[in-house]
Amino acid sequence: MSDTMDICGLKAERGQKLQTYIPVLDSNTKIPITIINGQNDGPTLLITAGIHGGEYPGIAAAIEISQAIEPEVISGCLIIIHPVNIRSFWERSAFVTPDDGKNLNREFPGDVNGTLSQKTAWLLS
Repeated sequence: MSDTMDICGLKAERGQKLQTYIPVLDSNTKIPITIINGQNDGPTLLITAGIHGGEYPGIAAAIEISQAIEPEVISGCLIIIHPVNIRSFWERSAFVTPDDGKNLNREFPGDVNGTLSQKTAWLLS
């Protein structure tokens, strides 16, 4: 494991917690992300929540985990994206992204030149 976890230019040094947003290419959409880079070497784990904007229990759990865990207590890196489909979450659209009417869960691996849902899937992939 590297001393620095770098995700799309967002960098968390060893022993650091970074809570910020990751931009979706060519859009005004930013997705909340937490990167917790542990003190010691170990595996990297990705937790995503809210592929569908109405999946509130998973989103709440991911947010709670991101707030509760500190780098001192883990080995490796924990990446938490909460919620992935931020536009659907804010618009209270349970299954589709309001901008393009697509179900994000059906758009993987995505398309860098596609709609917002397709770009989000590409970013995650």
